[in-house]
Amino acid sequence: MSIQQVCYVTRICSTPGYYVRRGREGASITVAAAKTINRITGQGCWHAPFSIYFQCARRIDTIDESMKAIYQRIIGGNAHTLLEENPHGCRAGNNTGHCGNVRKNLTECRCEILNRKLHPERRRNYENSIIQQVFNLIGTQRSNFNIHIAMLATGKLHGELCLLLRLIDALKNNGFTGHLRLSLIDTEYAESIRESHRVAHLPRNSKFQWAQLIGYRGDIEQFLTELALCLPSTITVDGEFFGSTDDYLRNAQLLNQKHDLMIGADIDGLDPLLRKVNQLARRSLLPAFGLVKRVEHNQIVARLCQIDDQEYCIAT
Repeated sequence: MSIQQVCYVTRICSTPGYYVRRGREGASITVAAAKTINRITGQGCWHAPFSIYFQCARRIDTIDESMKAIYQRIIGGNAHTLLEENPHGCRAGNNTGHCGNVRKNLTECRCEILNRKLHPERRRNYENSIIQQVFNLIGTQRSNFNIHIAMLATGKLHGELCLLLRLIDALKNNGFTGHLRLSLIDTEYAESIRESHRVAHLPRNSKFQWAQLIGYRGDIEQFLTELALCLPSTITVDGEFFGSTDDYLRNAQLLNQKHDLMIGADIDGLDPLLRKVNQLARRSLLPAFGLVKRVEHNQIVARLCQIDDQEYCIAT
């Protein structure tokens, strides 16, 4: 008779590590060394890296001078004009990561039907639909809103930044004040979370680089910096980067940090996972929302979909 070793999650805790704050032009970015999860097995207790926490805020209401031109293009629905296509000479068919459409360290998949440079209206319509959902969630209460958005397959964060800047601009222009919480989920963050976790176990007063806290990722650095420089003083943002949906679900369920809205753009076959995670970790009754590819009449088409037990899609 064999005995199967079972691992139980007992609690999630913050590491005895570092919180580091950076300031620039009235903006502040706080990043915490990776949170850990404690597990107990028959062989004892061990810690596993879990997520990287961040917080962005700003004391000044005007957009930072370094971001004005970029900000105006993004909120005007012209983010596609800022992108450089395939700057690394990647071979045909390699459309993701650094081979996607690029703005410095941020990238976005350039698969043809969802390529922002070729079809900017598709990404723009997706962003408009998410902005409307957030407004619906907030309702008529203009002060002290608190909305948690979970985002799946966020990758190198270009599309997510465009959506958030447009959302924050719309909230500001309509007189809303409050807080956005973000959960950004992608397997490619896993190694960065492990690197951040190493900082947490350095001896006190050790020297380390800011980049270590974010796993040496230039895209996360750019995302947080540009987001902070475009915030009004009336809206704050915080959140976490997760390296797996399992880790996000543990955080949501054990710490009761469930989301109001779950979304994903160009998630490439992850629709069932998006639906499952949303159903397990939502605190509203909303379906997940996705910008997805579908095959209809032997053609690949772009669709905006509400993804739940029953799916509803429209053309974009």
